[in-house]
Amino acid sequence: MCGIAGFVGLEDKRLIRKMCDVIEHRGPDDSGYFSDKGVCLGNRRLSIIDVRGGRSIYHNEDQTIWSTSNNEIYNYKEIMQKLEKLGHRFKTSCDSEVIVHAYEQYGPDCVKLFRGMFAFAVWDSKKQTLFLARDRLGIKPLYYAKVGGVFLFGSEIKSILEYPIKREVDLNVLSQYFSLRYAQGENTIFSGIKRLMPGRTLLLRDGKIKISRYWSISYNSGTHTEDYYEKTLLNLLKESVKLRLMSDVPLGVYLSGGLDSSSIVALMKEMTDTDIKTISIGFGSDDPVNELQYARKVAEHFGTDHHEITSDRSSIKLLPELLWHLDEPIAEATTVPTYILSRFSKKYLTVALTGEGGDEMFGGYVQYRSIMTANKFRMIPKFLLRGAVRMTPVKFMDRFFEYPTSLGQKGKERICEFISSSGDWAKSYTSLVSLFTENDRRQLYSENMGPEARNSDIPGWFRENYFRNTDSNNFLEKMFVAELNVWLPNYILLRLDKMTMANAIEGRVPFLDHKLAEFSATIPFNLKIRGMNEKYIFRKAMAGYLPKEISGRKKYPFFIPIHAWQDDIREIAGQILSESAVKKRGIFSYDYIKNALRNYKNSELIYSRQVWSMLSFEIWYRIFMEGENPEKIIS
Repeated sequence: MCGIAGFVGLEDKRLIRKMCDVIEHRGPDDSGYFSDKGVCLGNRRLSIIDVRGGRSIYHNEDQTIWSTSNNEIYNYKEIMQKLEKLGHRFKTSCDSEVIVHAYEQYGPDCVKLFRGMFAFAVWDSKKQTLFLARDRLGIKPLYYAKVGGVFLFGSEIKSILEYPIKREVDLNVLSQYFSLRYAQGENTIFSGIKRLMPGRTLLLRDGKIKISRYWSISYNSGTHTEDYYEKTLLNLLKESVKLRLMSDVPLGVYLSGGLDSSSIVALMKEMTDTDIKTISIGFGSDDPVNELQYARKVAEHFGTDHHEITSDRSSIKLLPELLWHLDEPIAEATTVPTYILSRFSKKYLTVALTGEGGDEMFGGYVQYRSIMTANKFRMIPKFLLRGAVRMTPVKFMDRFFEYPTSLGQKGKERICEFISSSGDWAKSYTSLVSLFTENDRRQLYSENMGPEARNSDIPGWFRENYFRNTDSNNFLEKMFVAELNVWLPNYILLRLDKMTMANAIEGRVPFLDHKLAEFSATIPFNLKIRGMNEKYIFRKAMAGYLPKEISGRKKYPFFIPIHAWQDDIREIAGQILSESAVKKRGIFSYDYIKNALRNYKNSELIYSRQVWSMLSFEIWYRIFMEGENPEKIIS
C-alpha cells in the first residue's frame, strides 16, 4: 500500500519529490522515482507484501513500461503464474509488480484481472501514453488535474497542490457539501481538480484525456431459493475474508461490536490459529449506547487479543489536523474516532480489516426503513399528512421515524418536506440525507454568493443519474445503486482511506470484494430487508457464527455524541465562526450561524451537524486557501 504522484508535460525532479514528501504519511517505509522526457512518477511505500524485496516503482524487462501503484491485488500469485508462462520475468514477490507486466501483456484490459483495491499509473514510453486506473468500488482514491499543458495526478489532492495551481472553490460542489456532507461526483471542492471515479480508467495521449468505464454493477434479482442465497453469500464472505488475510506484517480488525465487524472476526476465527487482534473505540459516559460493551462481548466470545481506547470532547481539537489529511471537507464527525482509532492501533498492527460496505451490500441504513415507513402512509393526501405531522408531539413521532426527538422542531419540518416530495424520488432521497435543505442553503449563504451556489440542483443530479423513470416499487433498489456509486466511495471509503493512511495503516474491506458485490446485486430485495428488519439474509447467514445478542441486534449508526459535546463545539464555533471572520470570508450569512448556535438544543441532531459542517469548512478554507498552519487554528 502506498501513496502515488506524478505528472506529464514537465521536467522537474524537485516537484515530484515535493509531491511525494507531502504524502509521506501514506508510505513511511520507502520512496521511489522515475523520470523521462516530460514525465515523472513517484511513490511512497507502506510495506505489506514482500517487505524486504518489494519496491516503490516497477518496470518491465526492457524498461519501456513503468508503474507506480497504491494497491493490494489479492489474486496476484495466480496472475503472476499466468504471466510467467507467457514469458514475463519477475524480480520480486510483491503484488505491485504484476501491474506493469499485466499492462504490458493485456493493455488497459489488465484491470479486469485484478481482484482487490488499487489506484495506479503506468507510463508507456513507446506509445507515449499515461494510463491511470481505479478499483471497481473506489476503495483507493486517485485525483488528477490538467493545467495548461501539464497533467498531474496523486493519491491525495495536496500532492497536486504542490504545483502552482490556482486555488478556487467550486461553488456547485460547495452546495453539494452543505447538502450531502461530501462532493457527489467527479468534481472536488477545488475547481479544476477531479477524482477518477470508481471502475474507470484514464488514458492520456498527446495531451488529450479519455476516460473509460470498465466495470459497473446492475441489480437483477435472481429466482433461486432462500437457502441458495444464504449459502452462496456465506461462501463468498469466507473467501473474501480469507483473501484479505494476506500480509507479511501484523494484521487485525477494527471491532465496533456491530454485525459487520463482528462477522469478520467470527470468520477469521475459523481460518487462523493465531490470536486475532481487535481494536475498538468508545466515548465513555457520553455514549448513550455504550458500543464498547458489545465489542467486548464479541472479543470475549472469540478470545481475541483485544485493545480499547476512549475518545472524549477534547478530541474536537484534532479537527484541523483531520481536515489537512482529508484534503476536502467532509461534514461528518465520525472522521474523529476513525482517526483516533487508527493512530492508537498503529501500536499493534499495520493492516486492519473493517466492516465498511456491509450496509451498502445488504441494506442496513436508517433511510431504508424511513422510506418503507413513509410508503405505509402513501395513500393519505399530502396536506392531511403535513397537518398531522405539525400537530403531533415530537416524542410521539419516535414510533414511526428514526430520531425525531433529537431532530426537534426543525426535524418536523424535514418530515413535512419528505412527505411533500412523495412521488419525486430524487427529492425524497435528498430530503432524507441532506444536512441543509434548499431553503436552508439560501439562508446560509451571504448576499455575495452567486446563483451557482444558491441554485445548485442536488435532486436534479440524482434524478438524471439514478432516479429517472423510478416508481415506488423499485425506488429502494435505485437507492442501493446510488449509494454504492456515490455515498460509498465519496464519503465512507474516502474517510476510511484518509484516516487510516494518515497513520500508515492499511484498511481492508472484505464486504467490498467485487465478486461479493456482484452476487449481492442478484439477491432479491425482500431478502435484504424483510418487513422492517434490515440485512435479513446476511443475519441469517451469520446466525450460526455469532452470539444471538450480536446477530439479532438492531442496527445502530456509529456517530460521535456531538450533542453531548455541544458546549465545547459551540465555544470553538463561536471563536472560529465569529462575526468578523464570517463577514471577511463573505460566504455565510452570520444571521444563520447565530440562529443555529442559539437554537442548538431545540434540534440537536440537525443544528449540531450544521454547525460542525460550517466549522469544518471554515477551518478547511483557512488551511488550503489561506495557508494557515493547522496547529494554530484551535488554541
